[in-house]
Amino acid sequence: MNKMGNSKTVYRTILRPLLIVLLVEIVLMTGSYWLLGIDGQLNKNARDILIQQTENRKSYLQNEMIQKWSNLSTISQTINERTQQLIDQDVISLQTLDSSSKASAPLLNEISKELISTLYSKETTGIFVILNTHDLRENKDNKPGIYIRNDDPSTVSVKEYGDLLLEKAPVEVVRSLNISTDTHWESTFDLSTEENTLLYKPF
Repeated sequence: MNKMGNSKTVYRTILRPLLIVLLVEIVLMTGSYWLLGIDGQLNKNARDILIQQTENRKSYLQNEMIQKWSNLSTISQTINERTQQLIDQDVISLQTLDSSSKASAPLLNEISKELISTLYSKETTGIFVILNTHDLRENKDNKPGIYIRNDDPSTVSVKEYGDLLLEKAPVEVVRSLNISTDTHWESTFDLSTEENTLLYKPF
């Protein structure tokens, strides 16, 4: 009987001070939390971190856009060279180049592989070329060209060009490349509405 009484006394003697100390710590922590404005500081720190991450992402995207995505000097030079070669060989003519899909098909076939290579190397979702040899303010007829899309540049397809879709291209080019056409595929670019064209308002 004495042993049980002693156990209860020791238990209460140890437990009560511990509970009191724990209660004091809770009161002190809660008071410090509100008095020192820890809640506001934590929110501010979270906002600062988010702002910094956003700035870093912005700088990364700007650098990628300038240095990689929009740097098309190499492919532009290639297209100009191929165009001149075909003109010299009397395969195409600048007077009729933008008049029909048939007239533009030799050039588009000639540069298609370089366009695809550039699309992959730039890791972008699309690349396009619109052929025009007239003043667009006076001539807004449908223009021939090619627009190749890749919705997931980070994934490499096992099948050659299996991850690509043709948005715009002449029938002759579609057959030559053996790339699937998108559901909204068209053989030419419609330039009649400026707000809806890649030429006037690039993505």
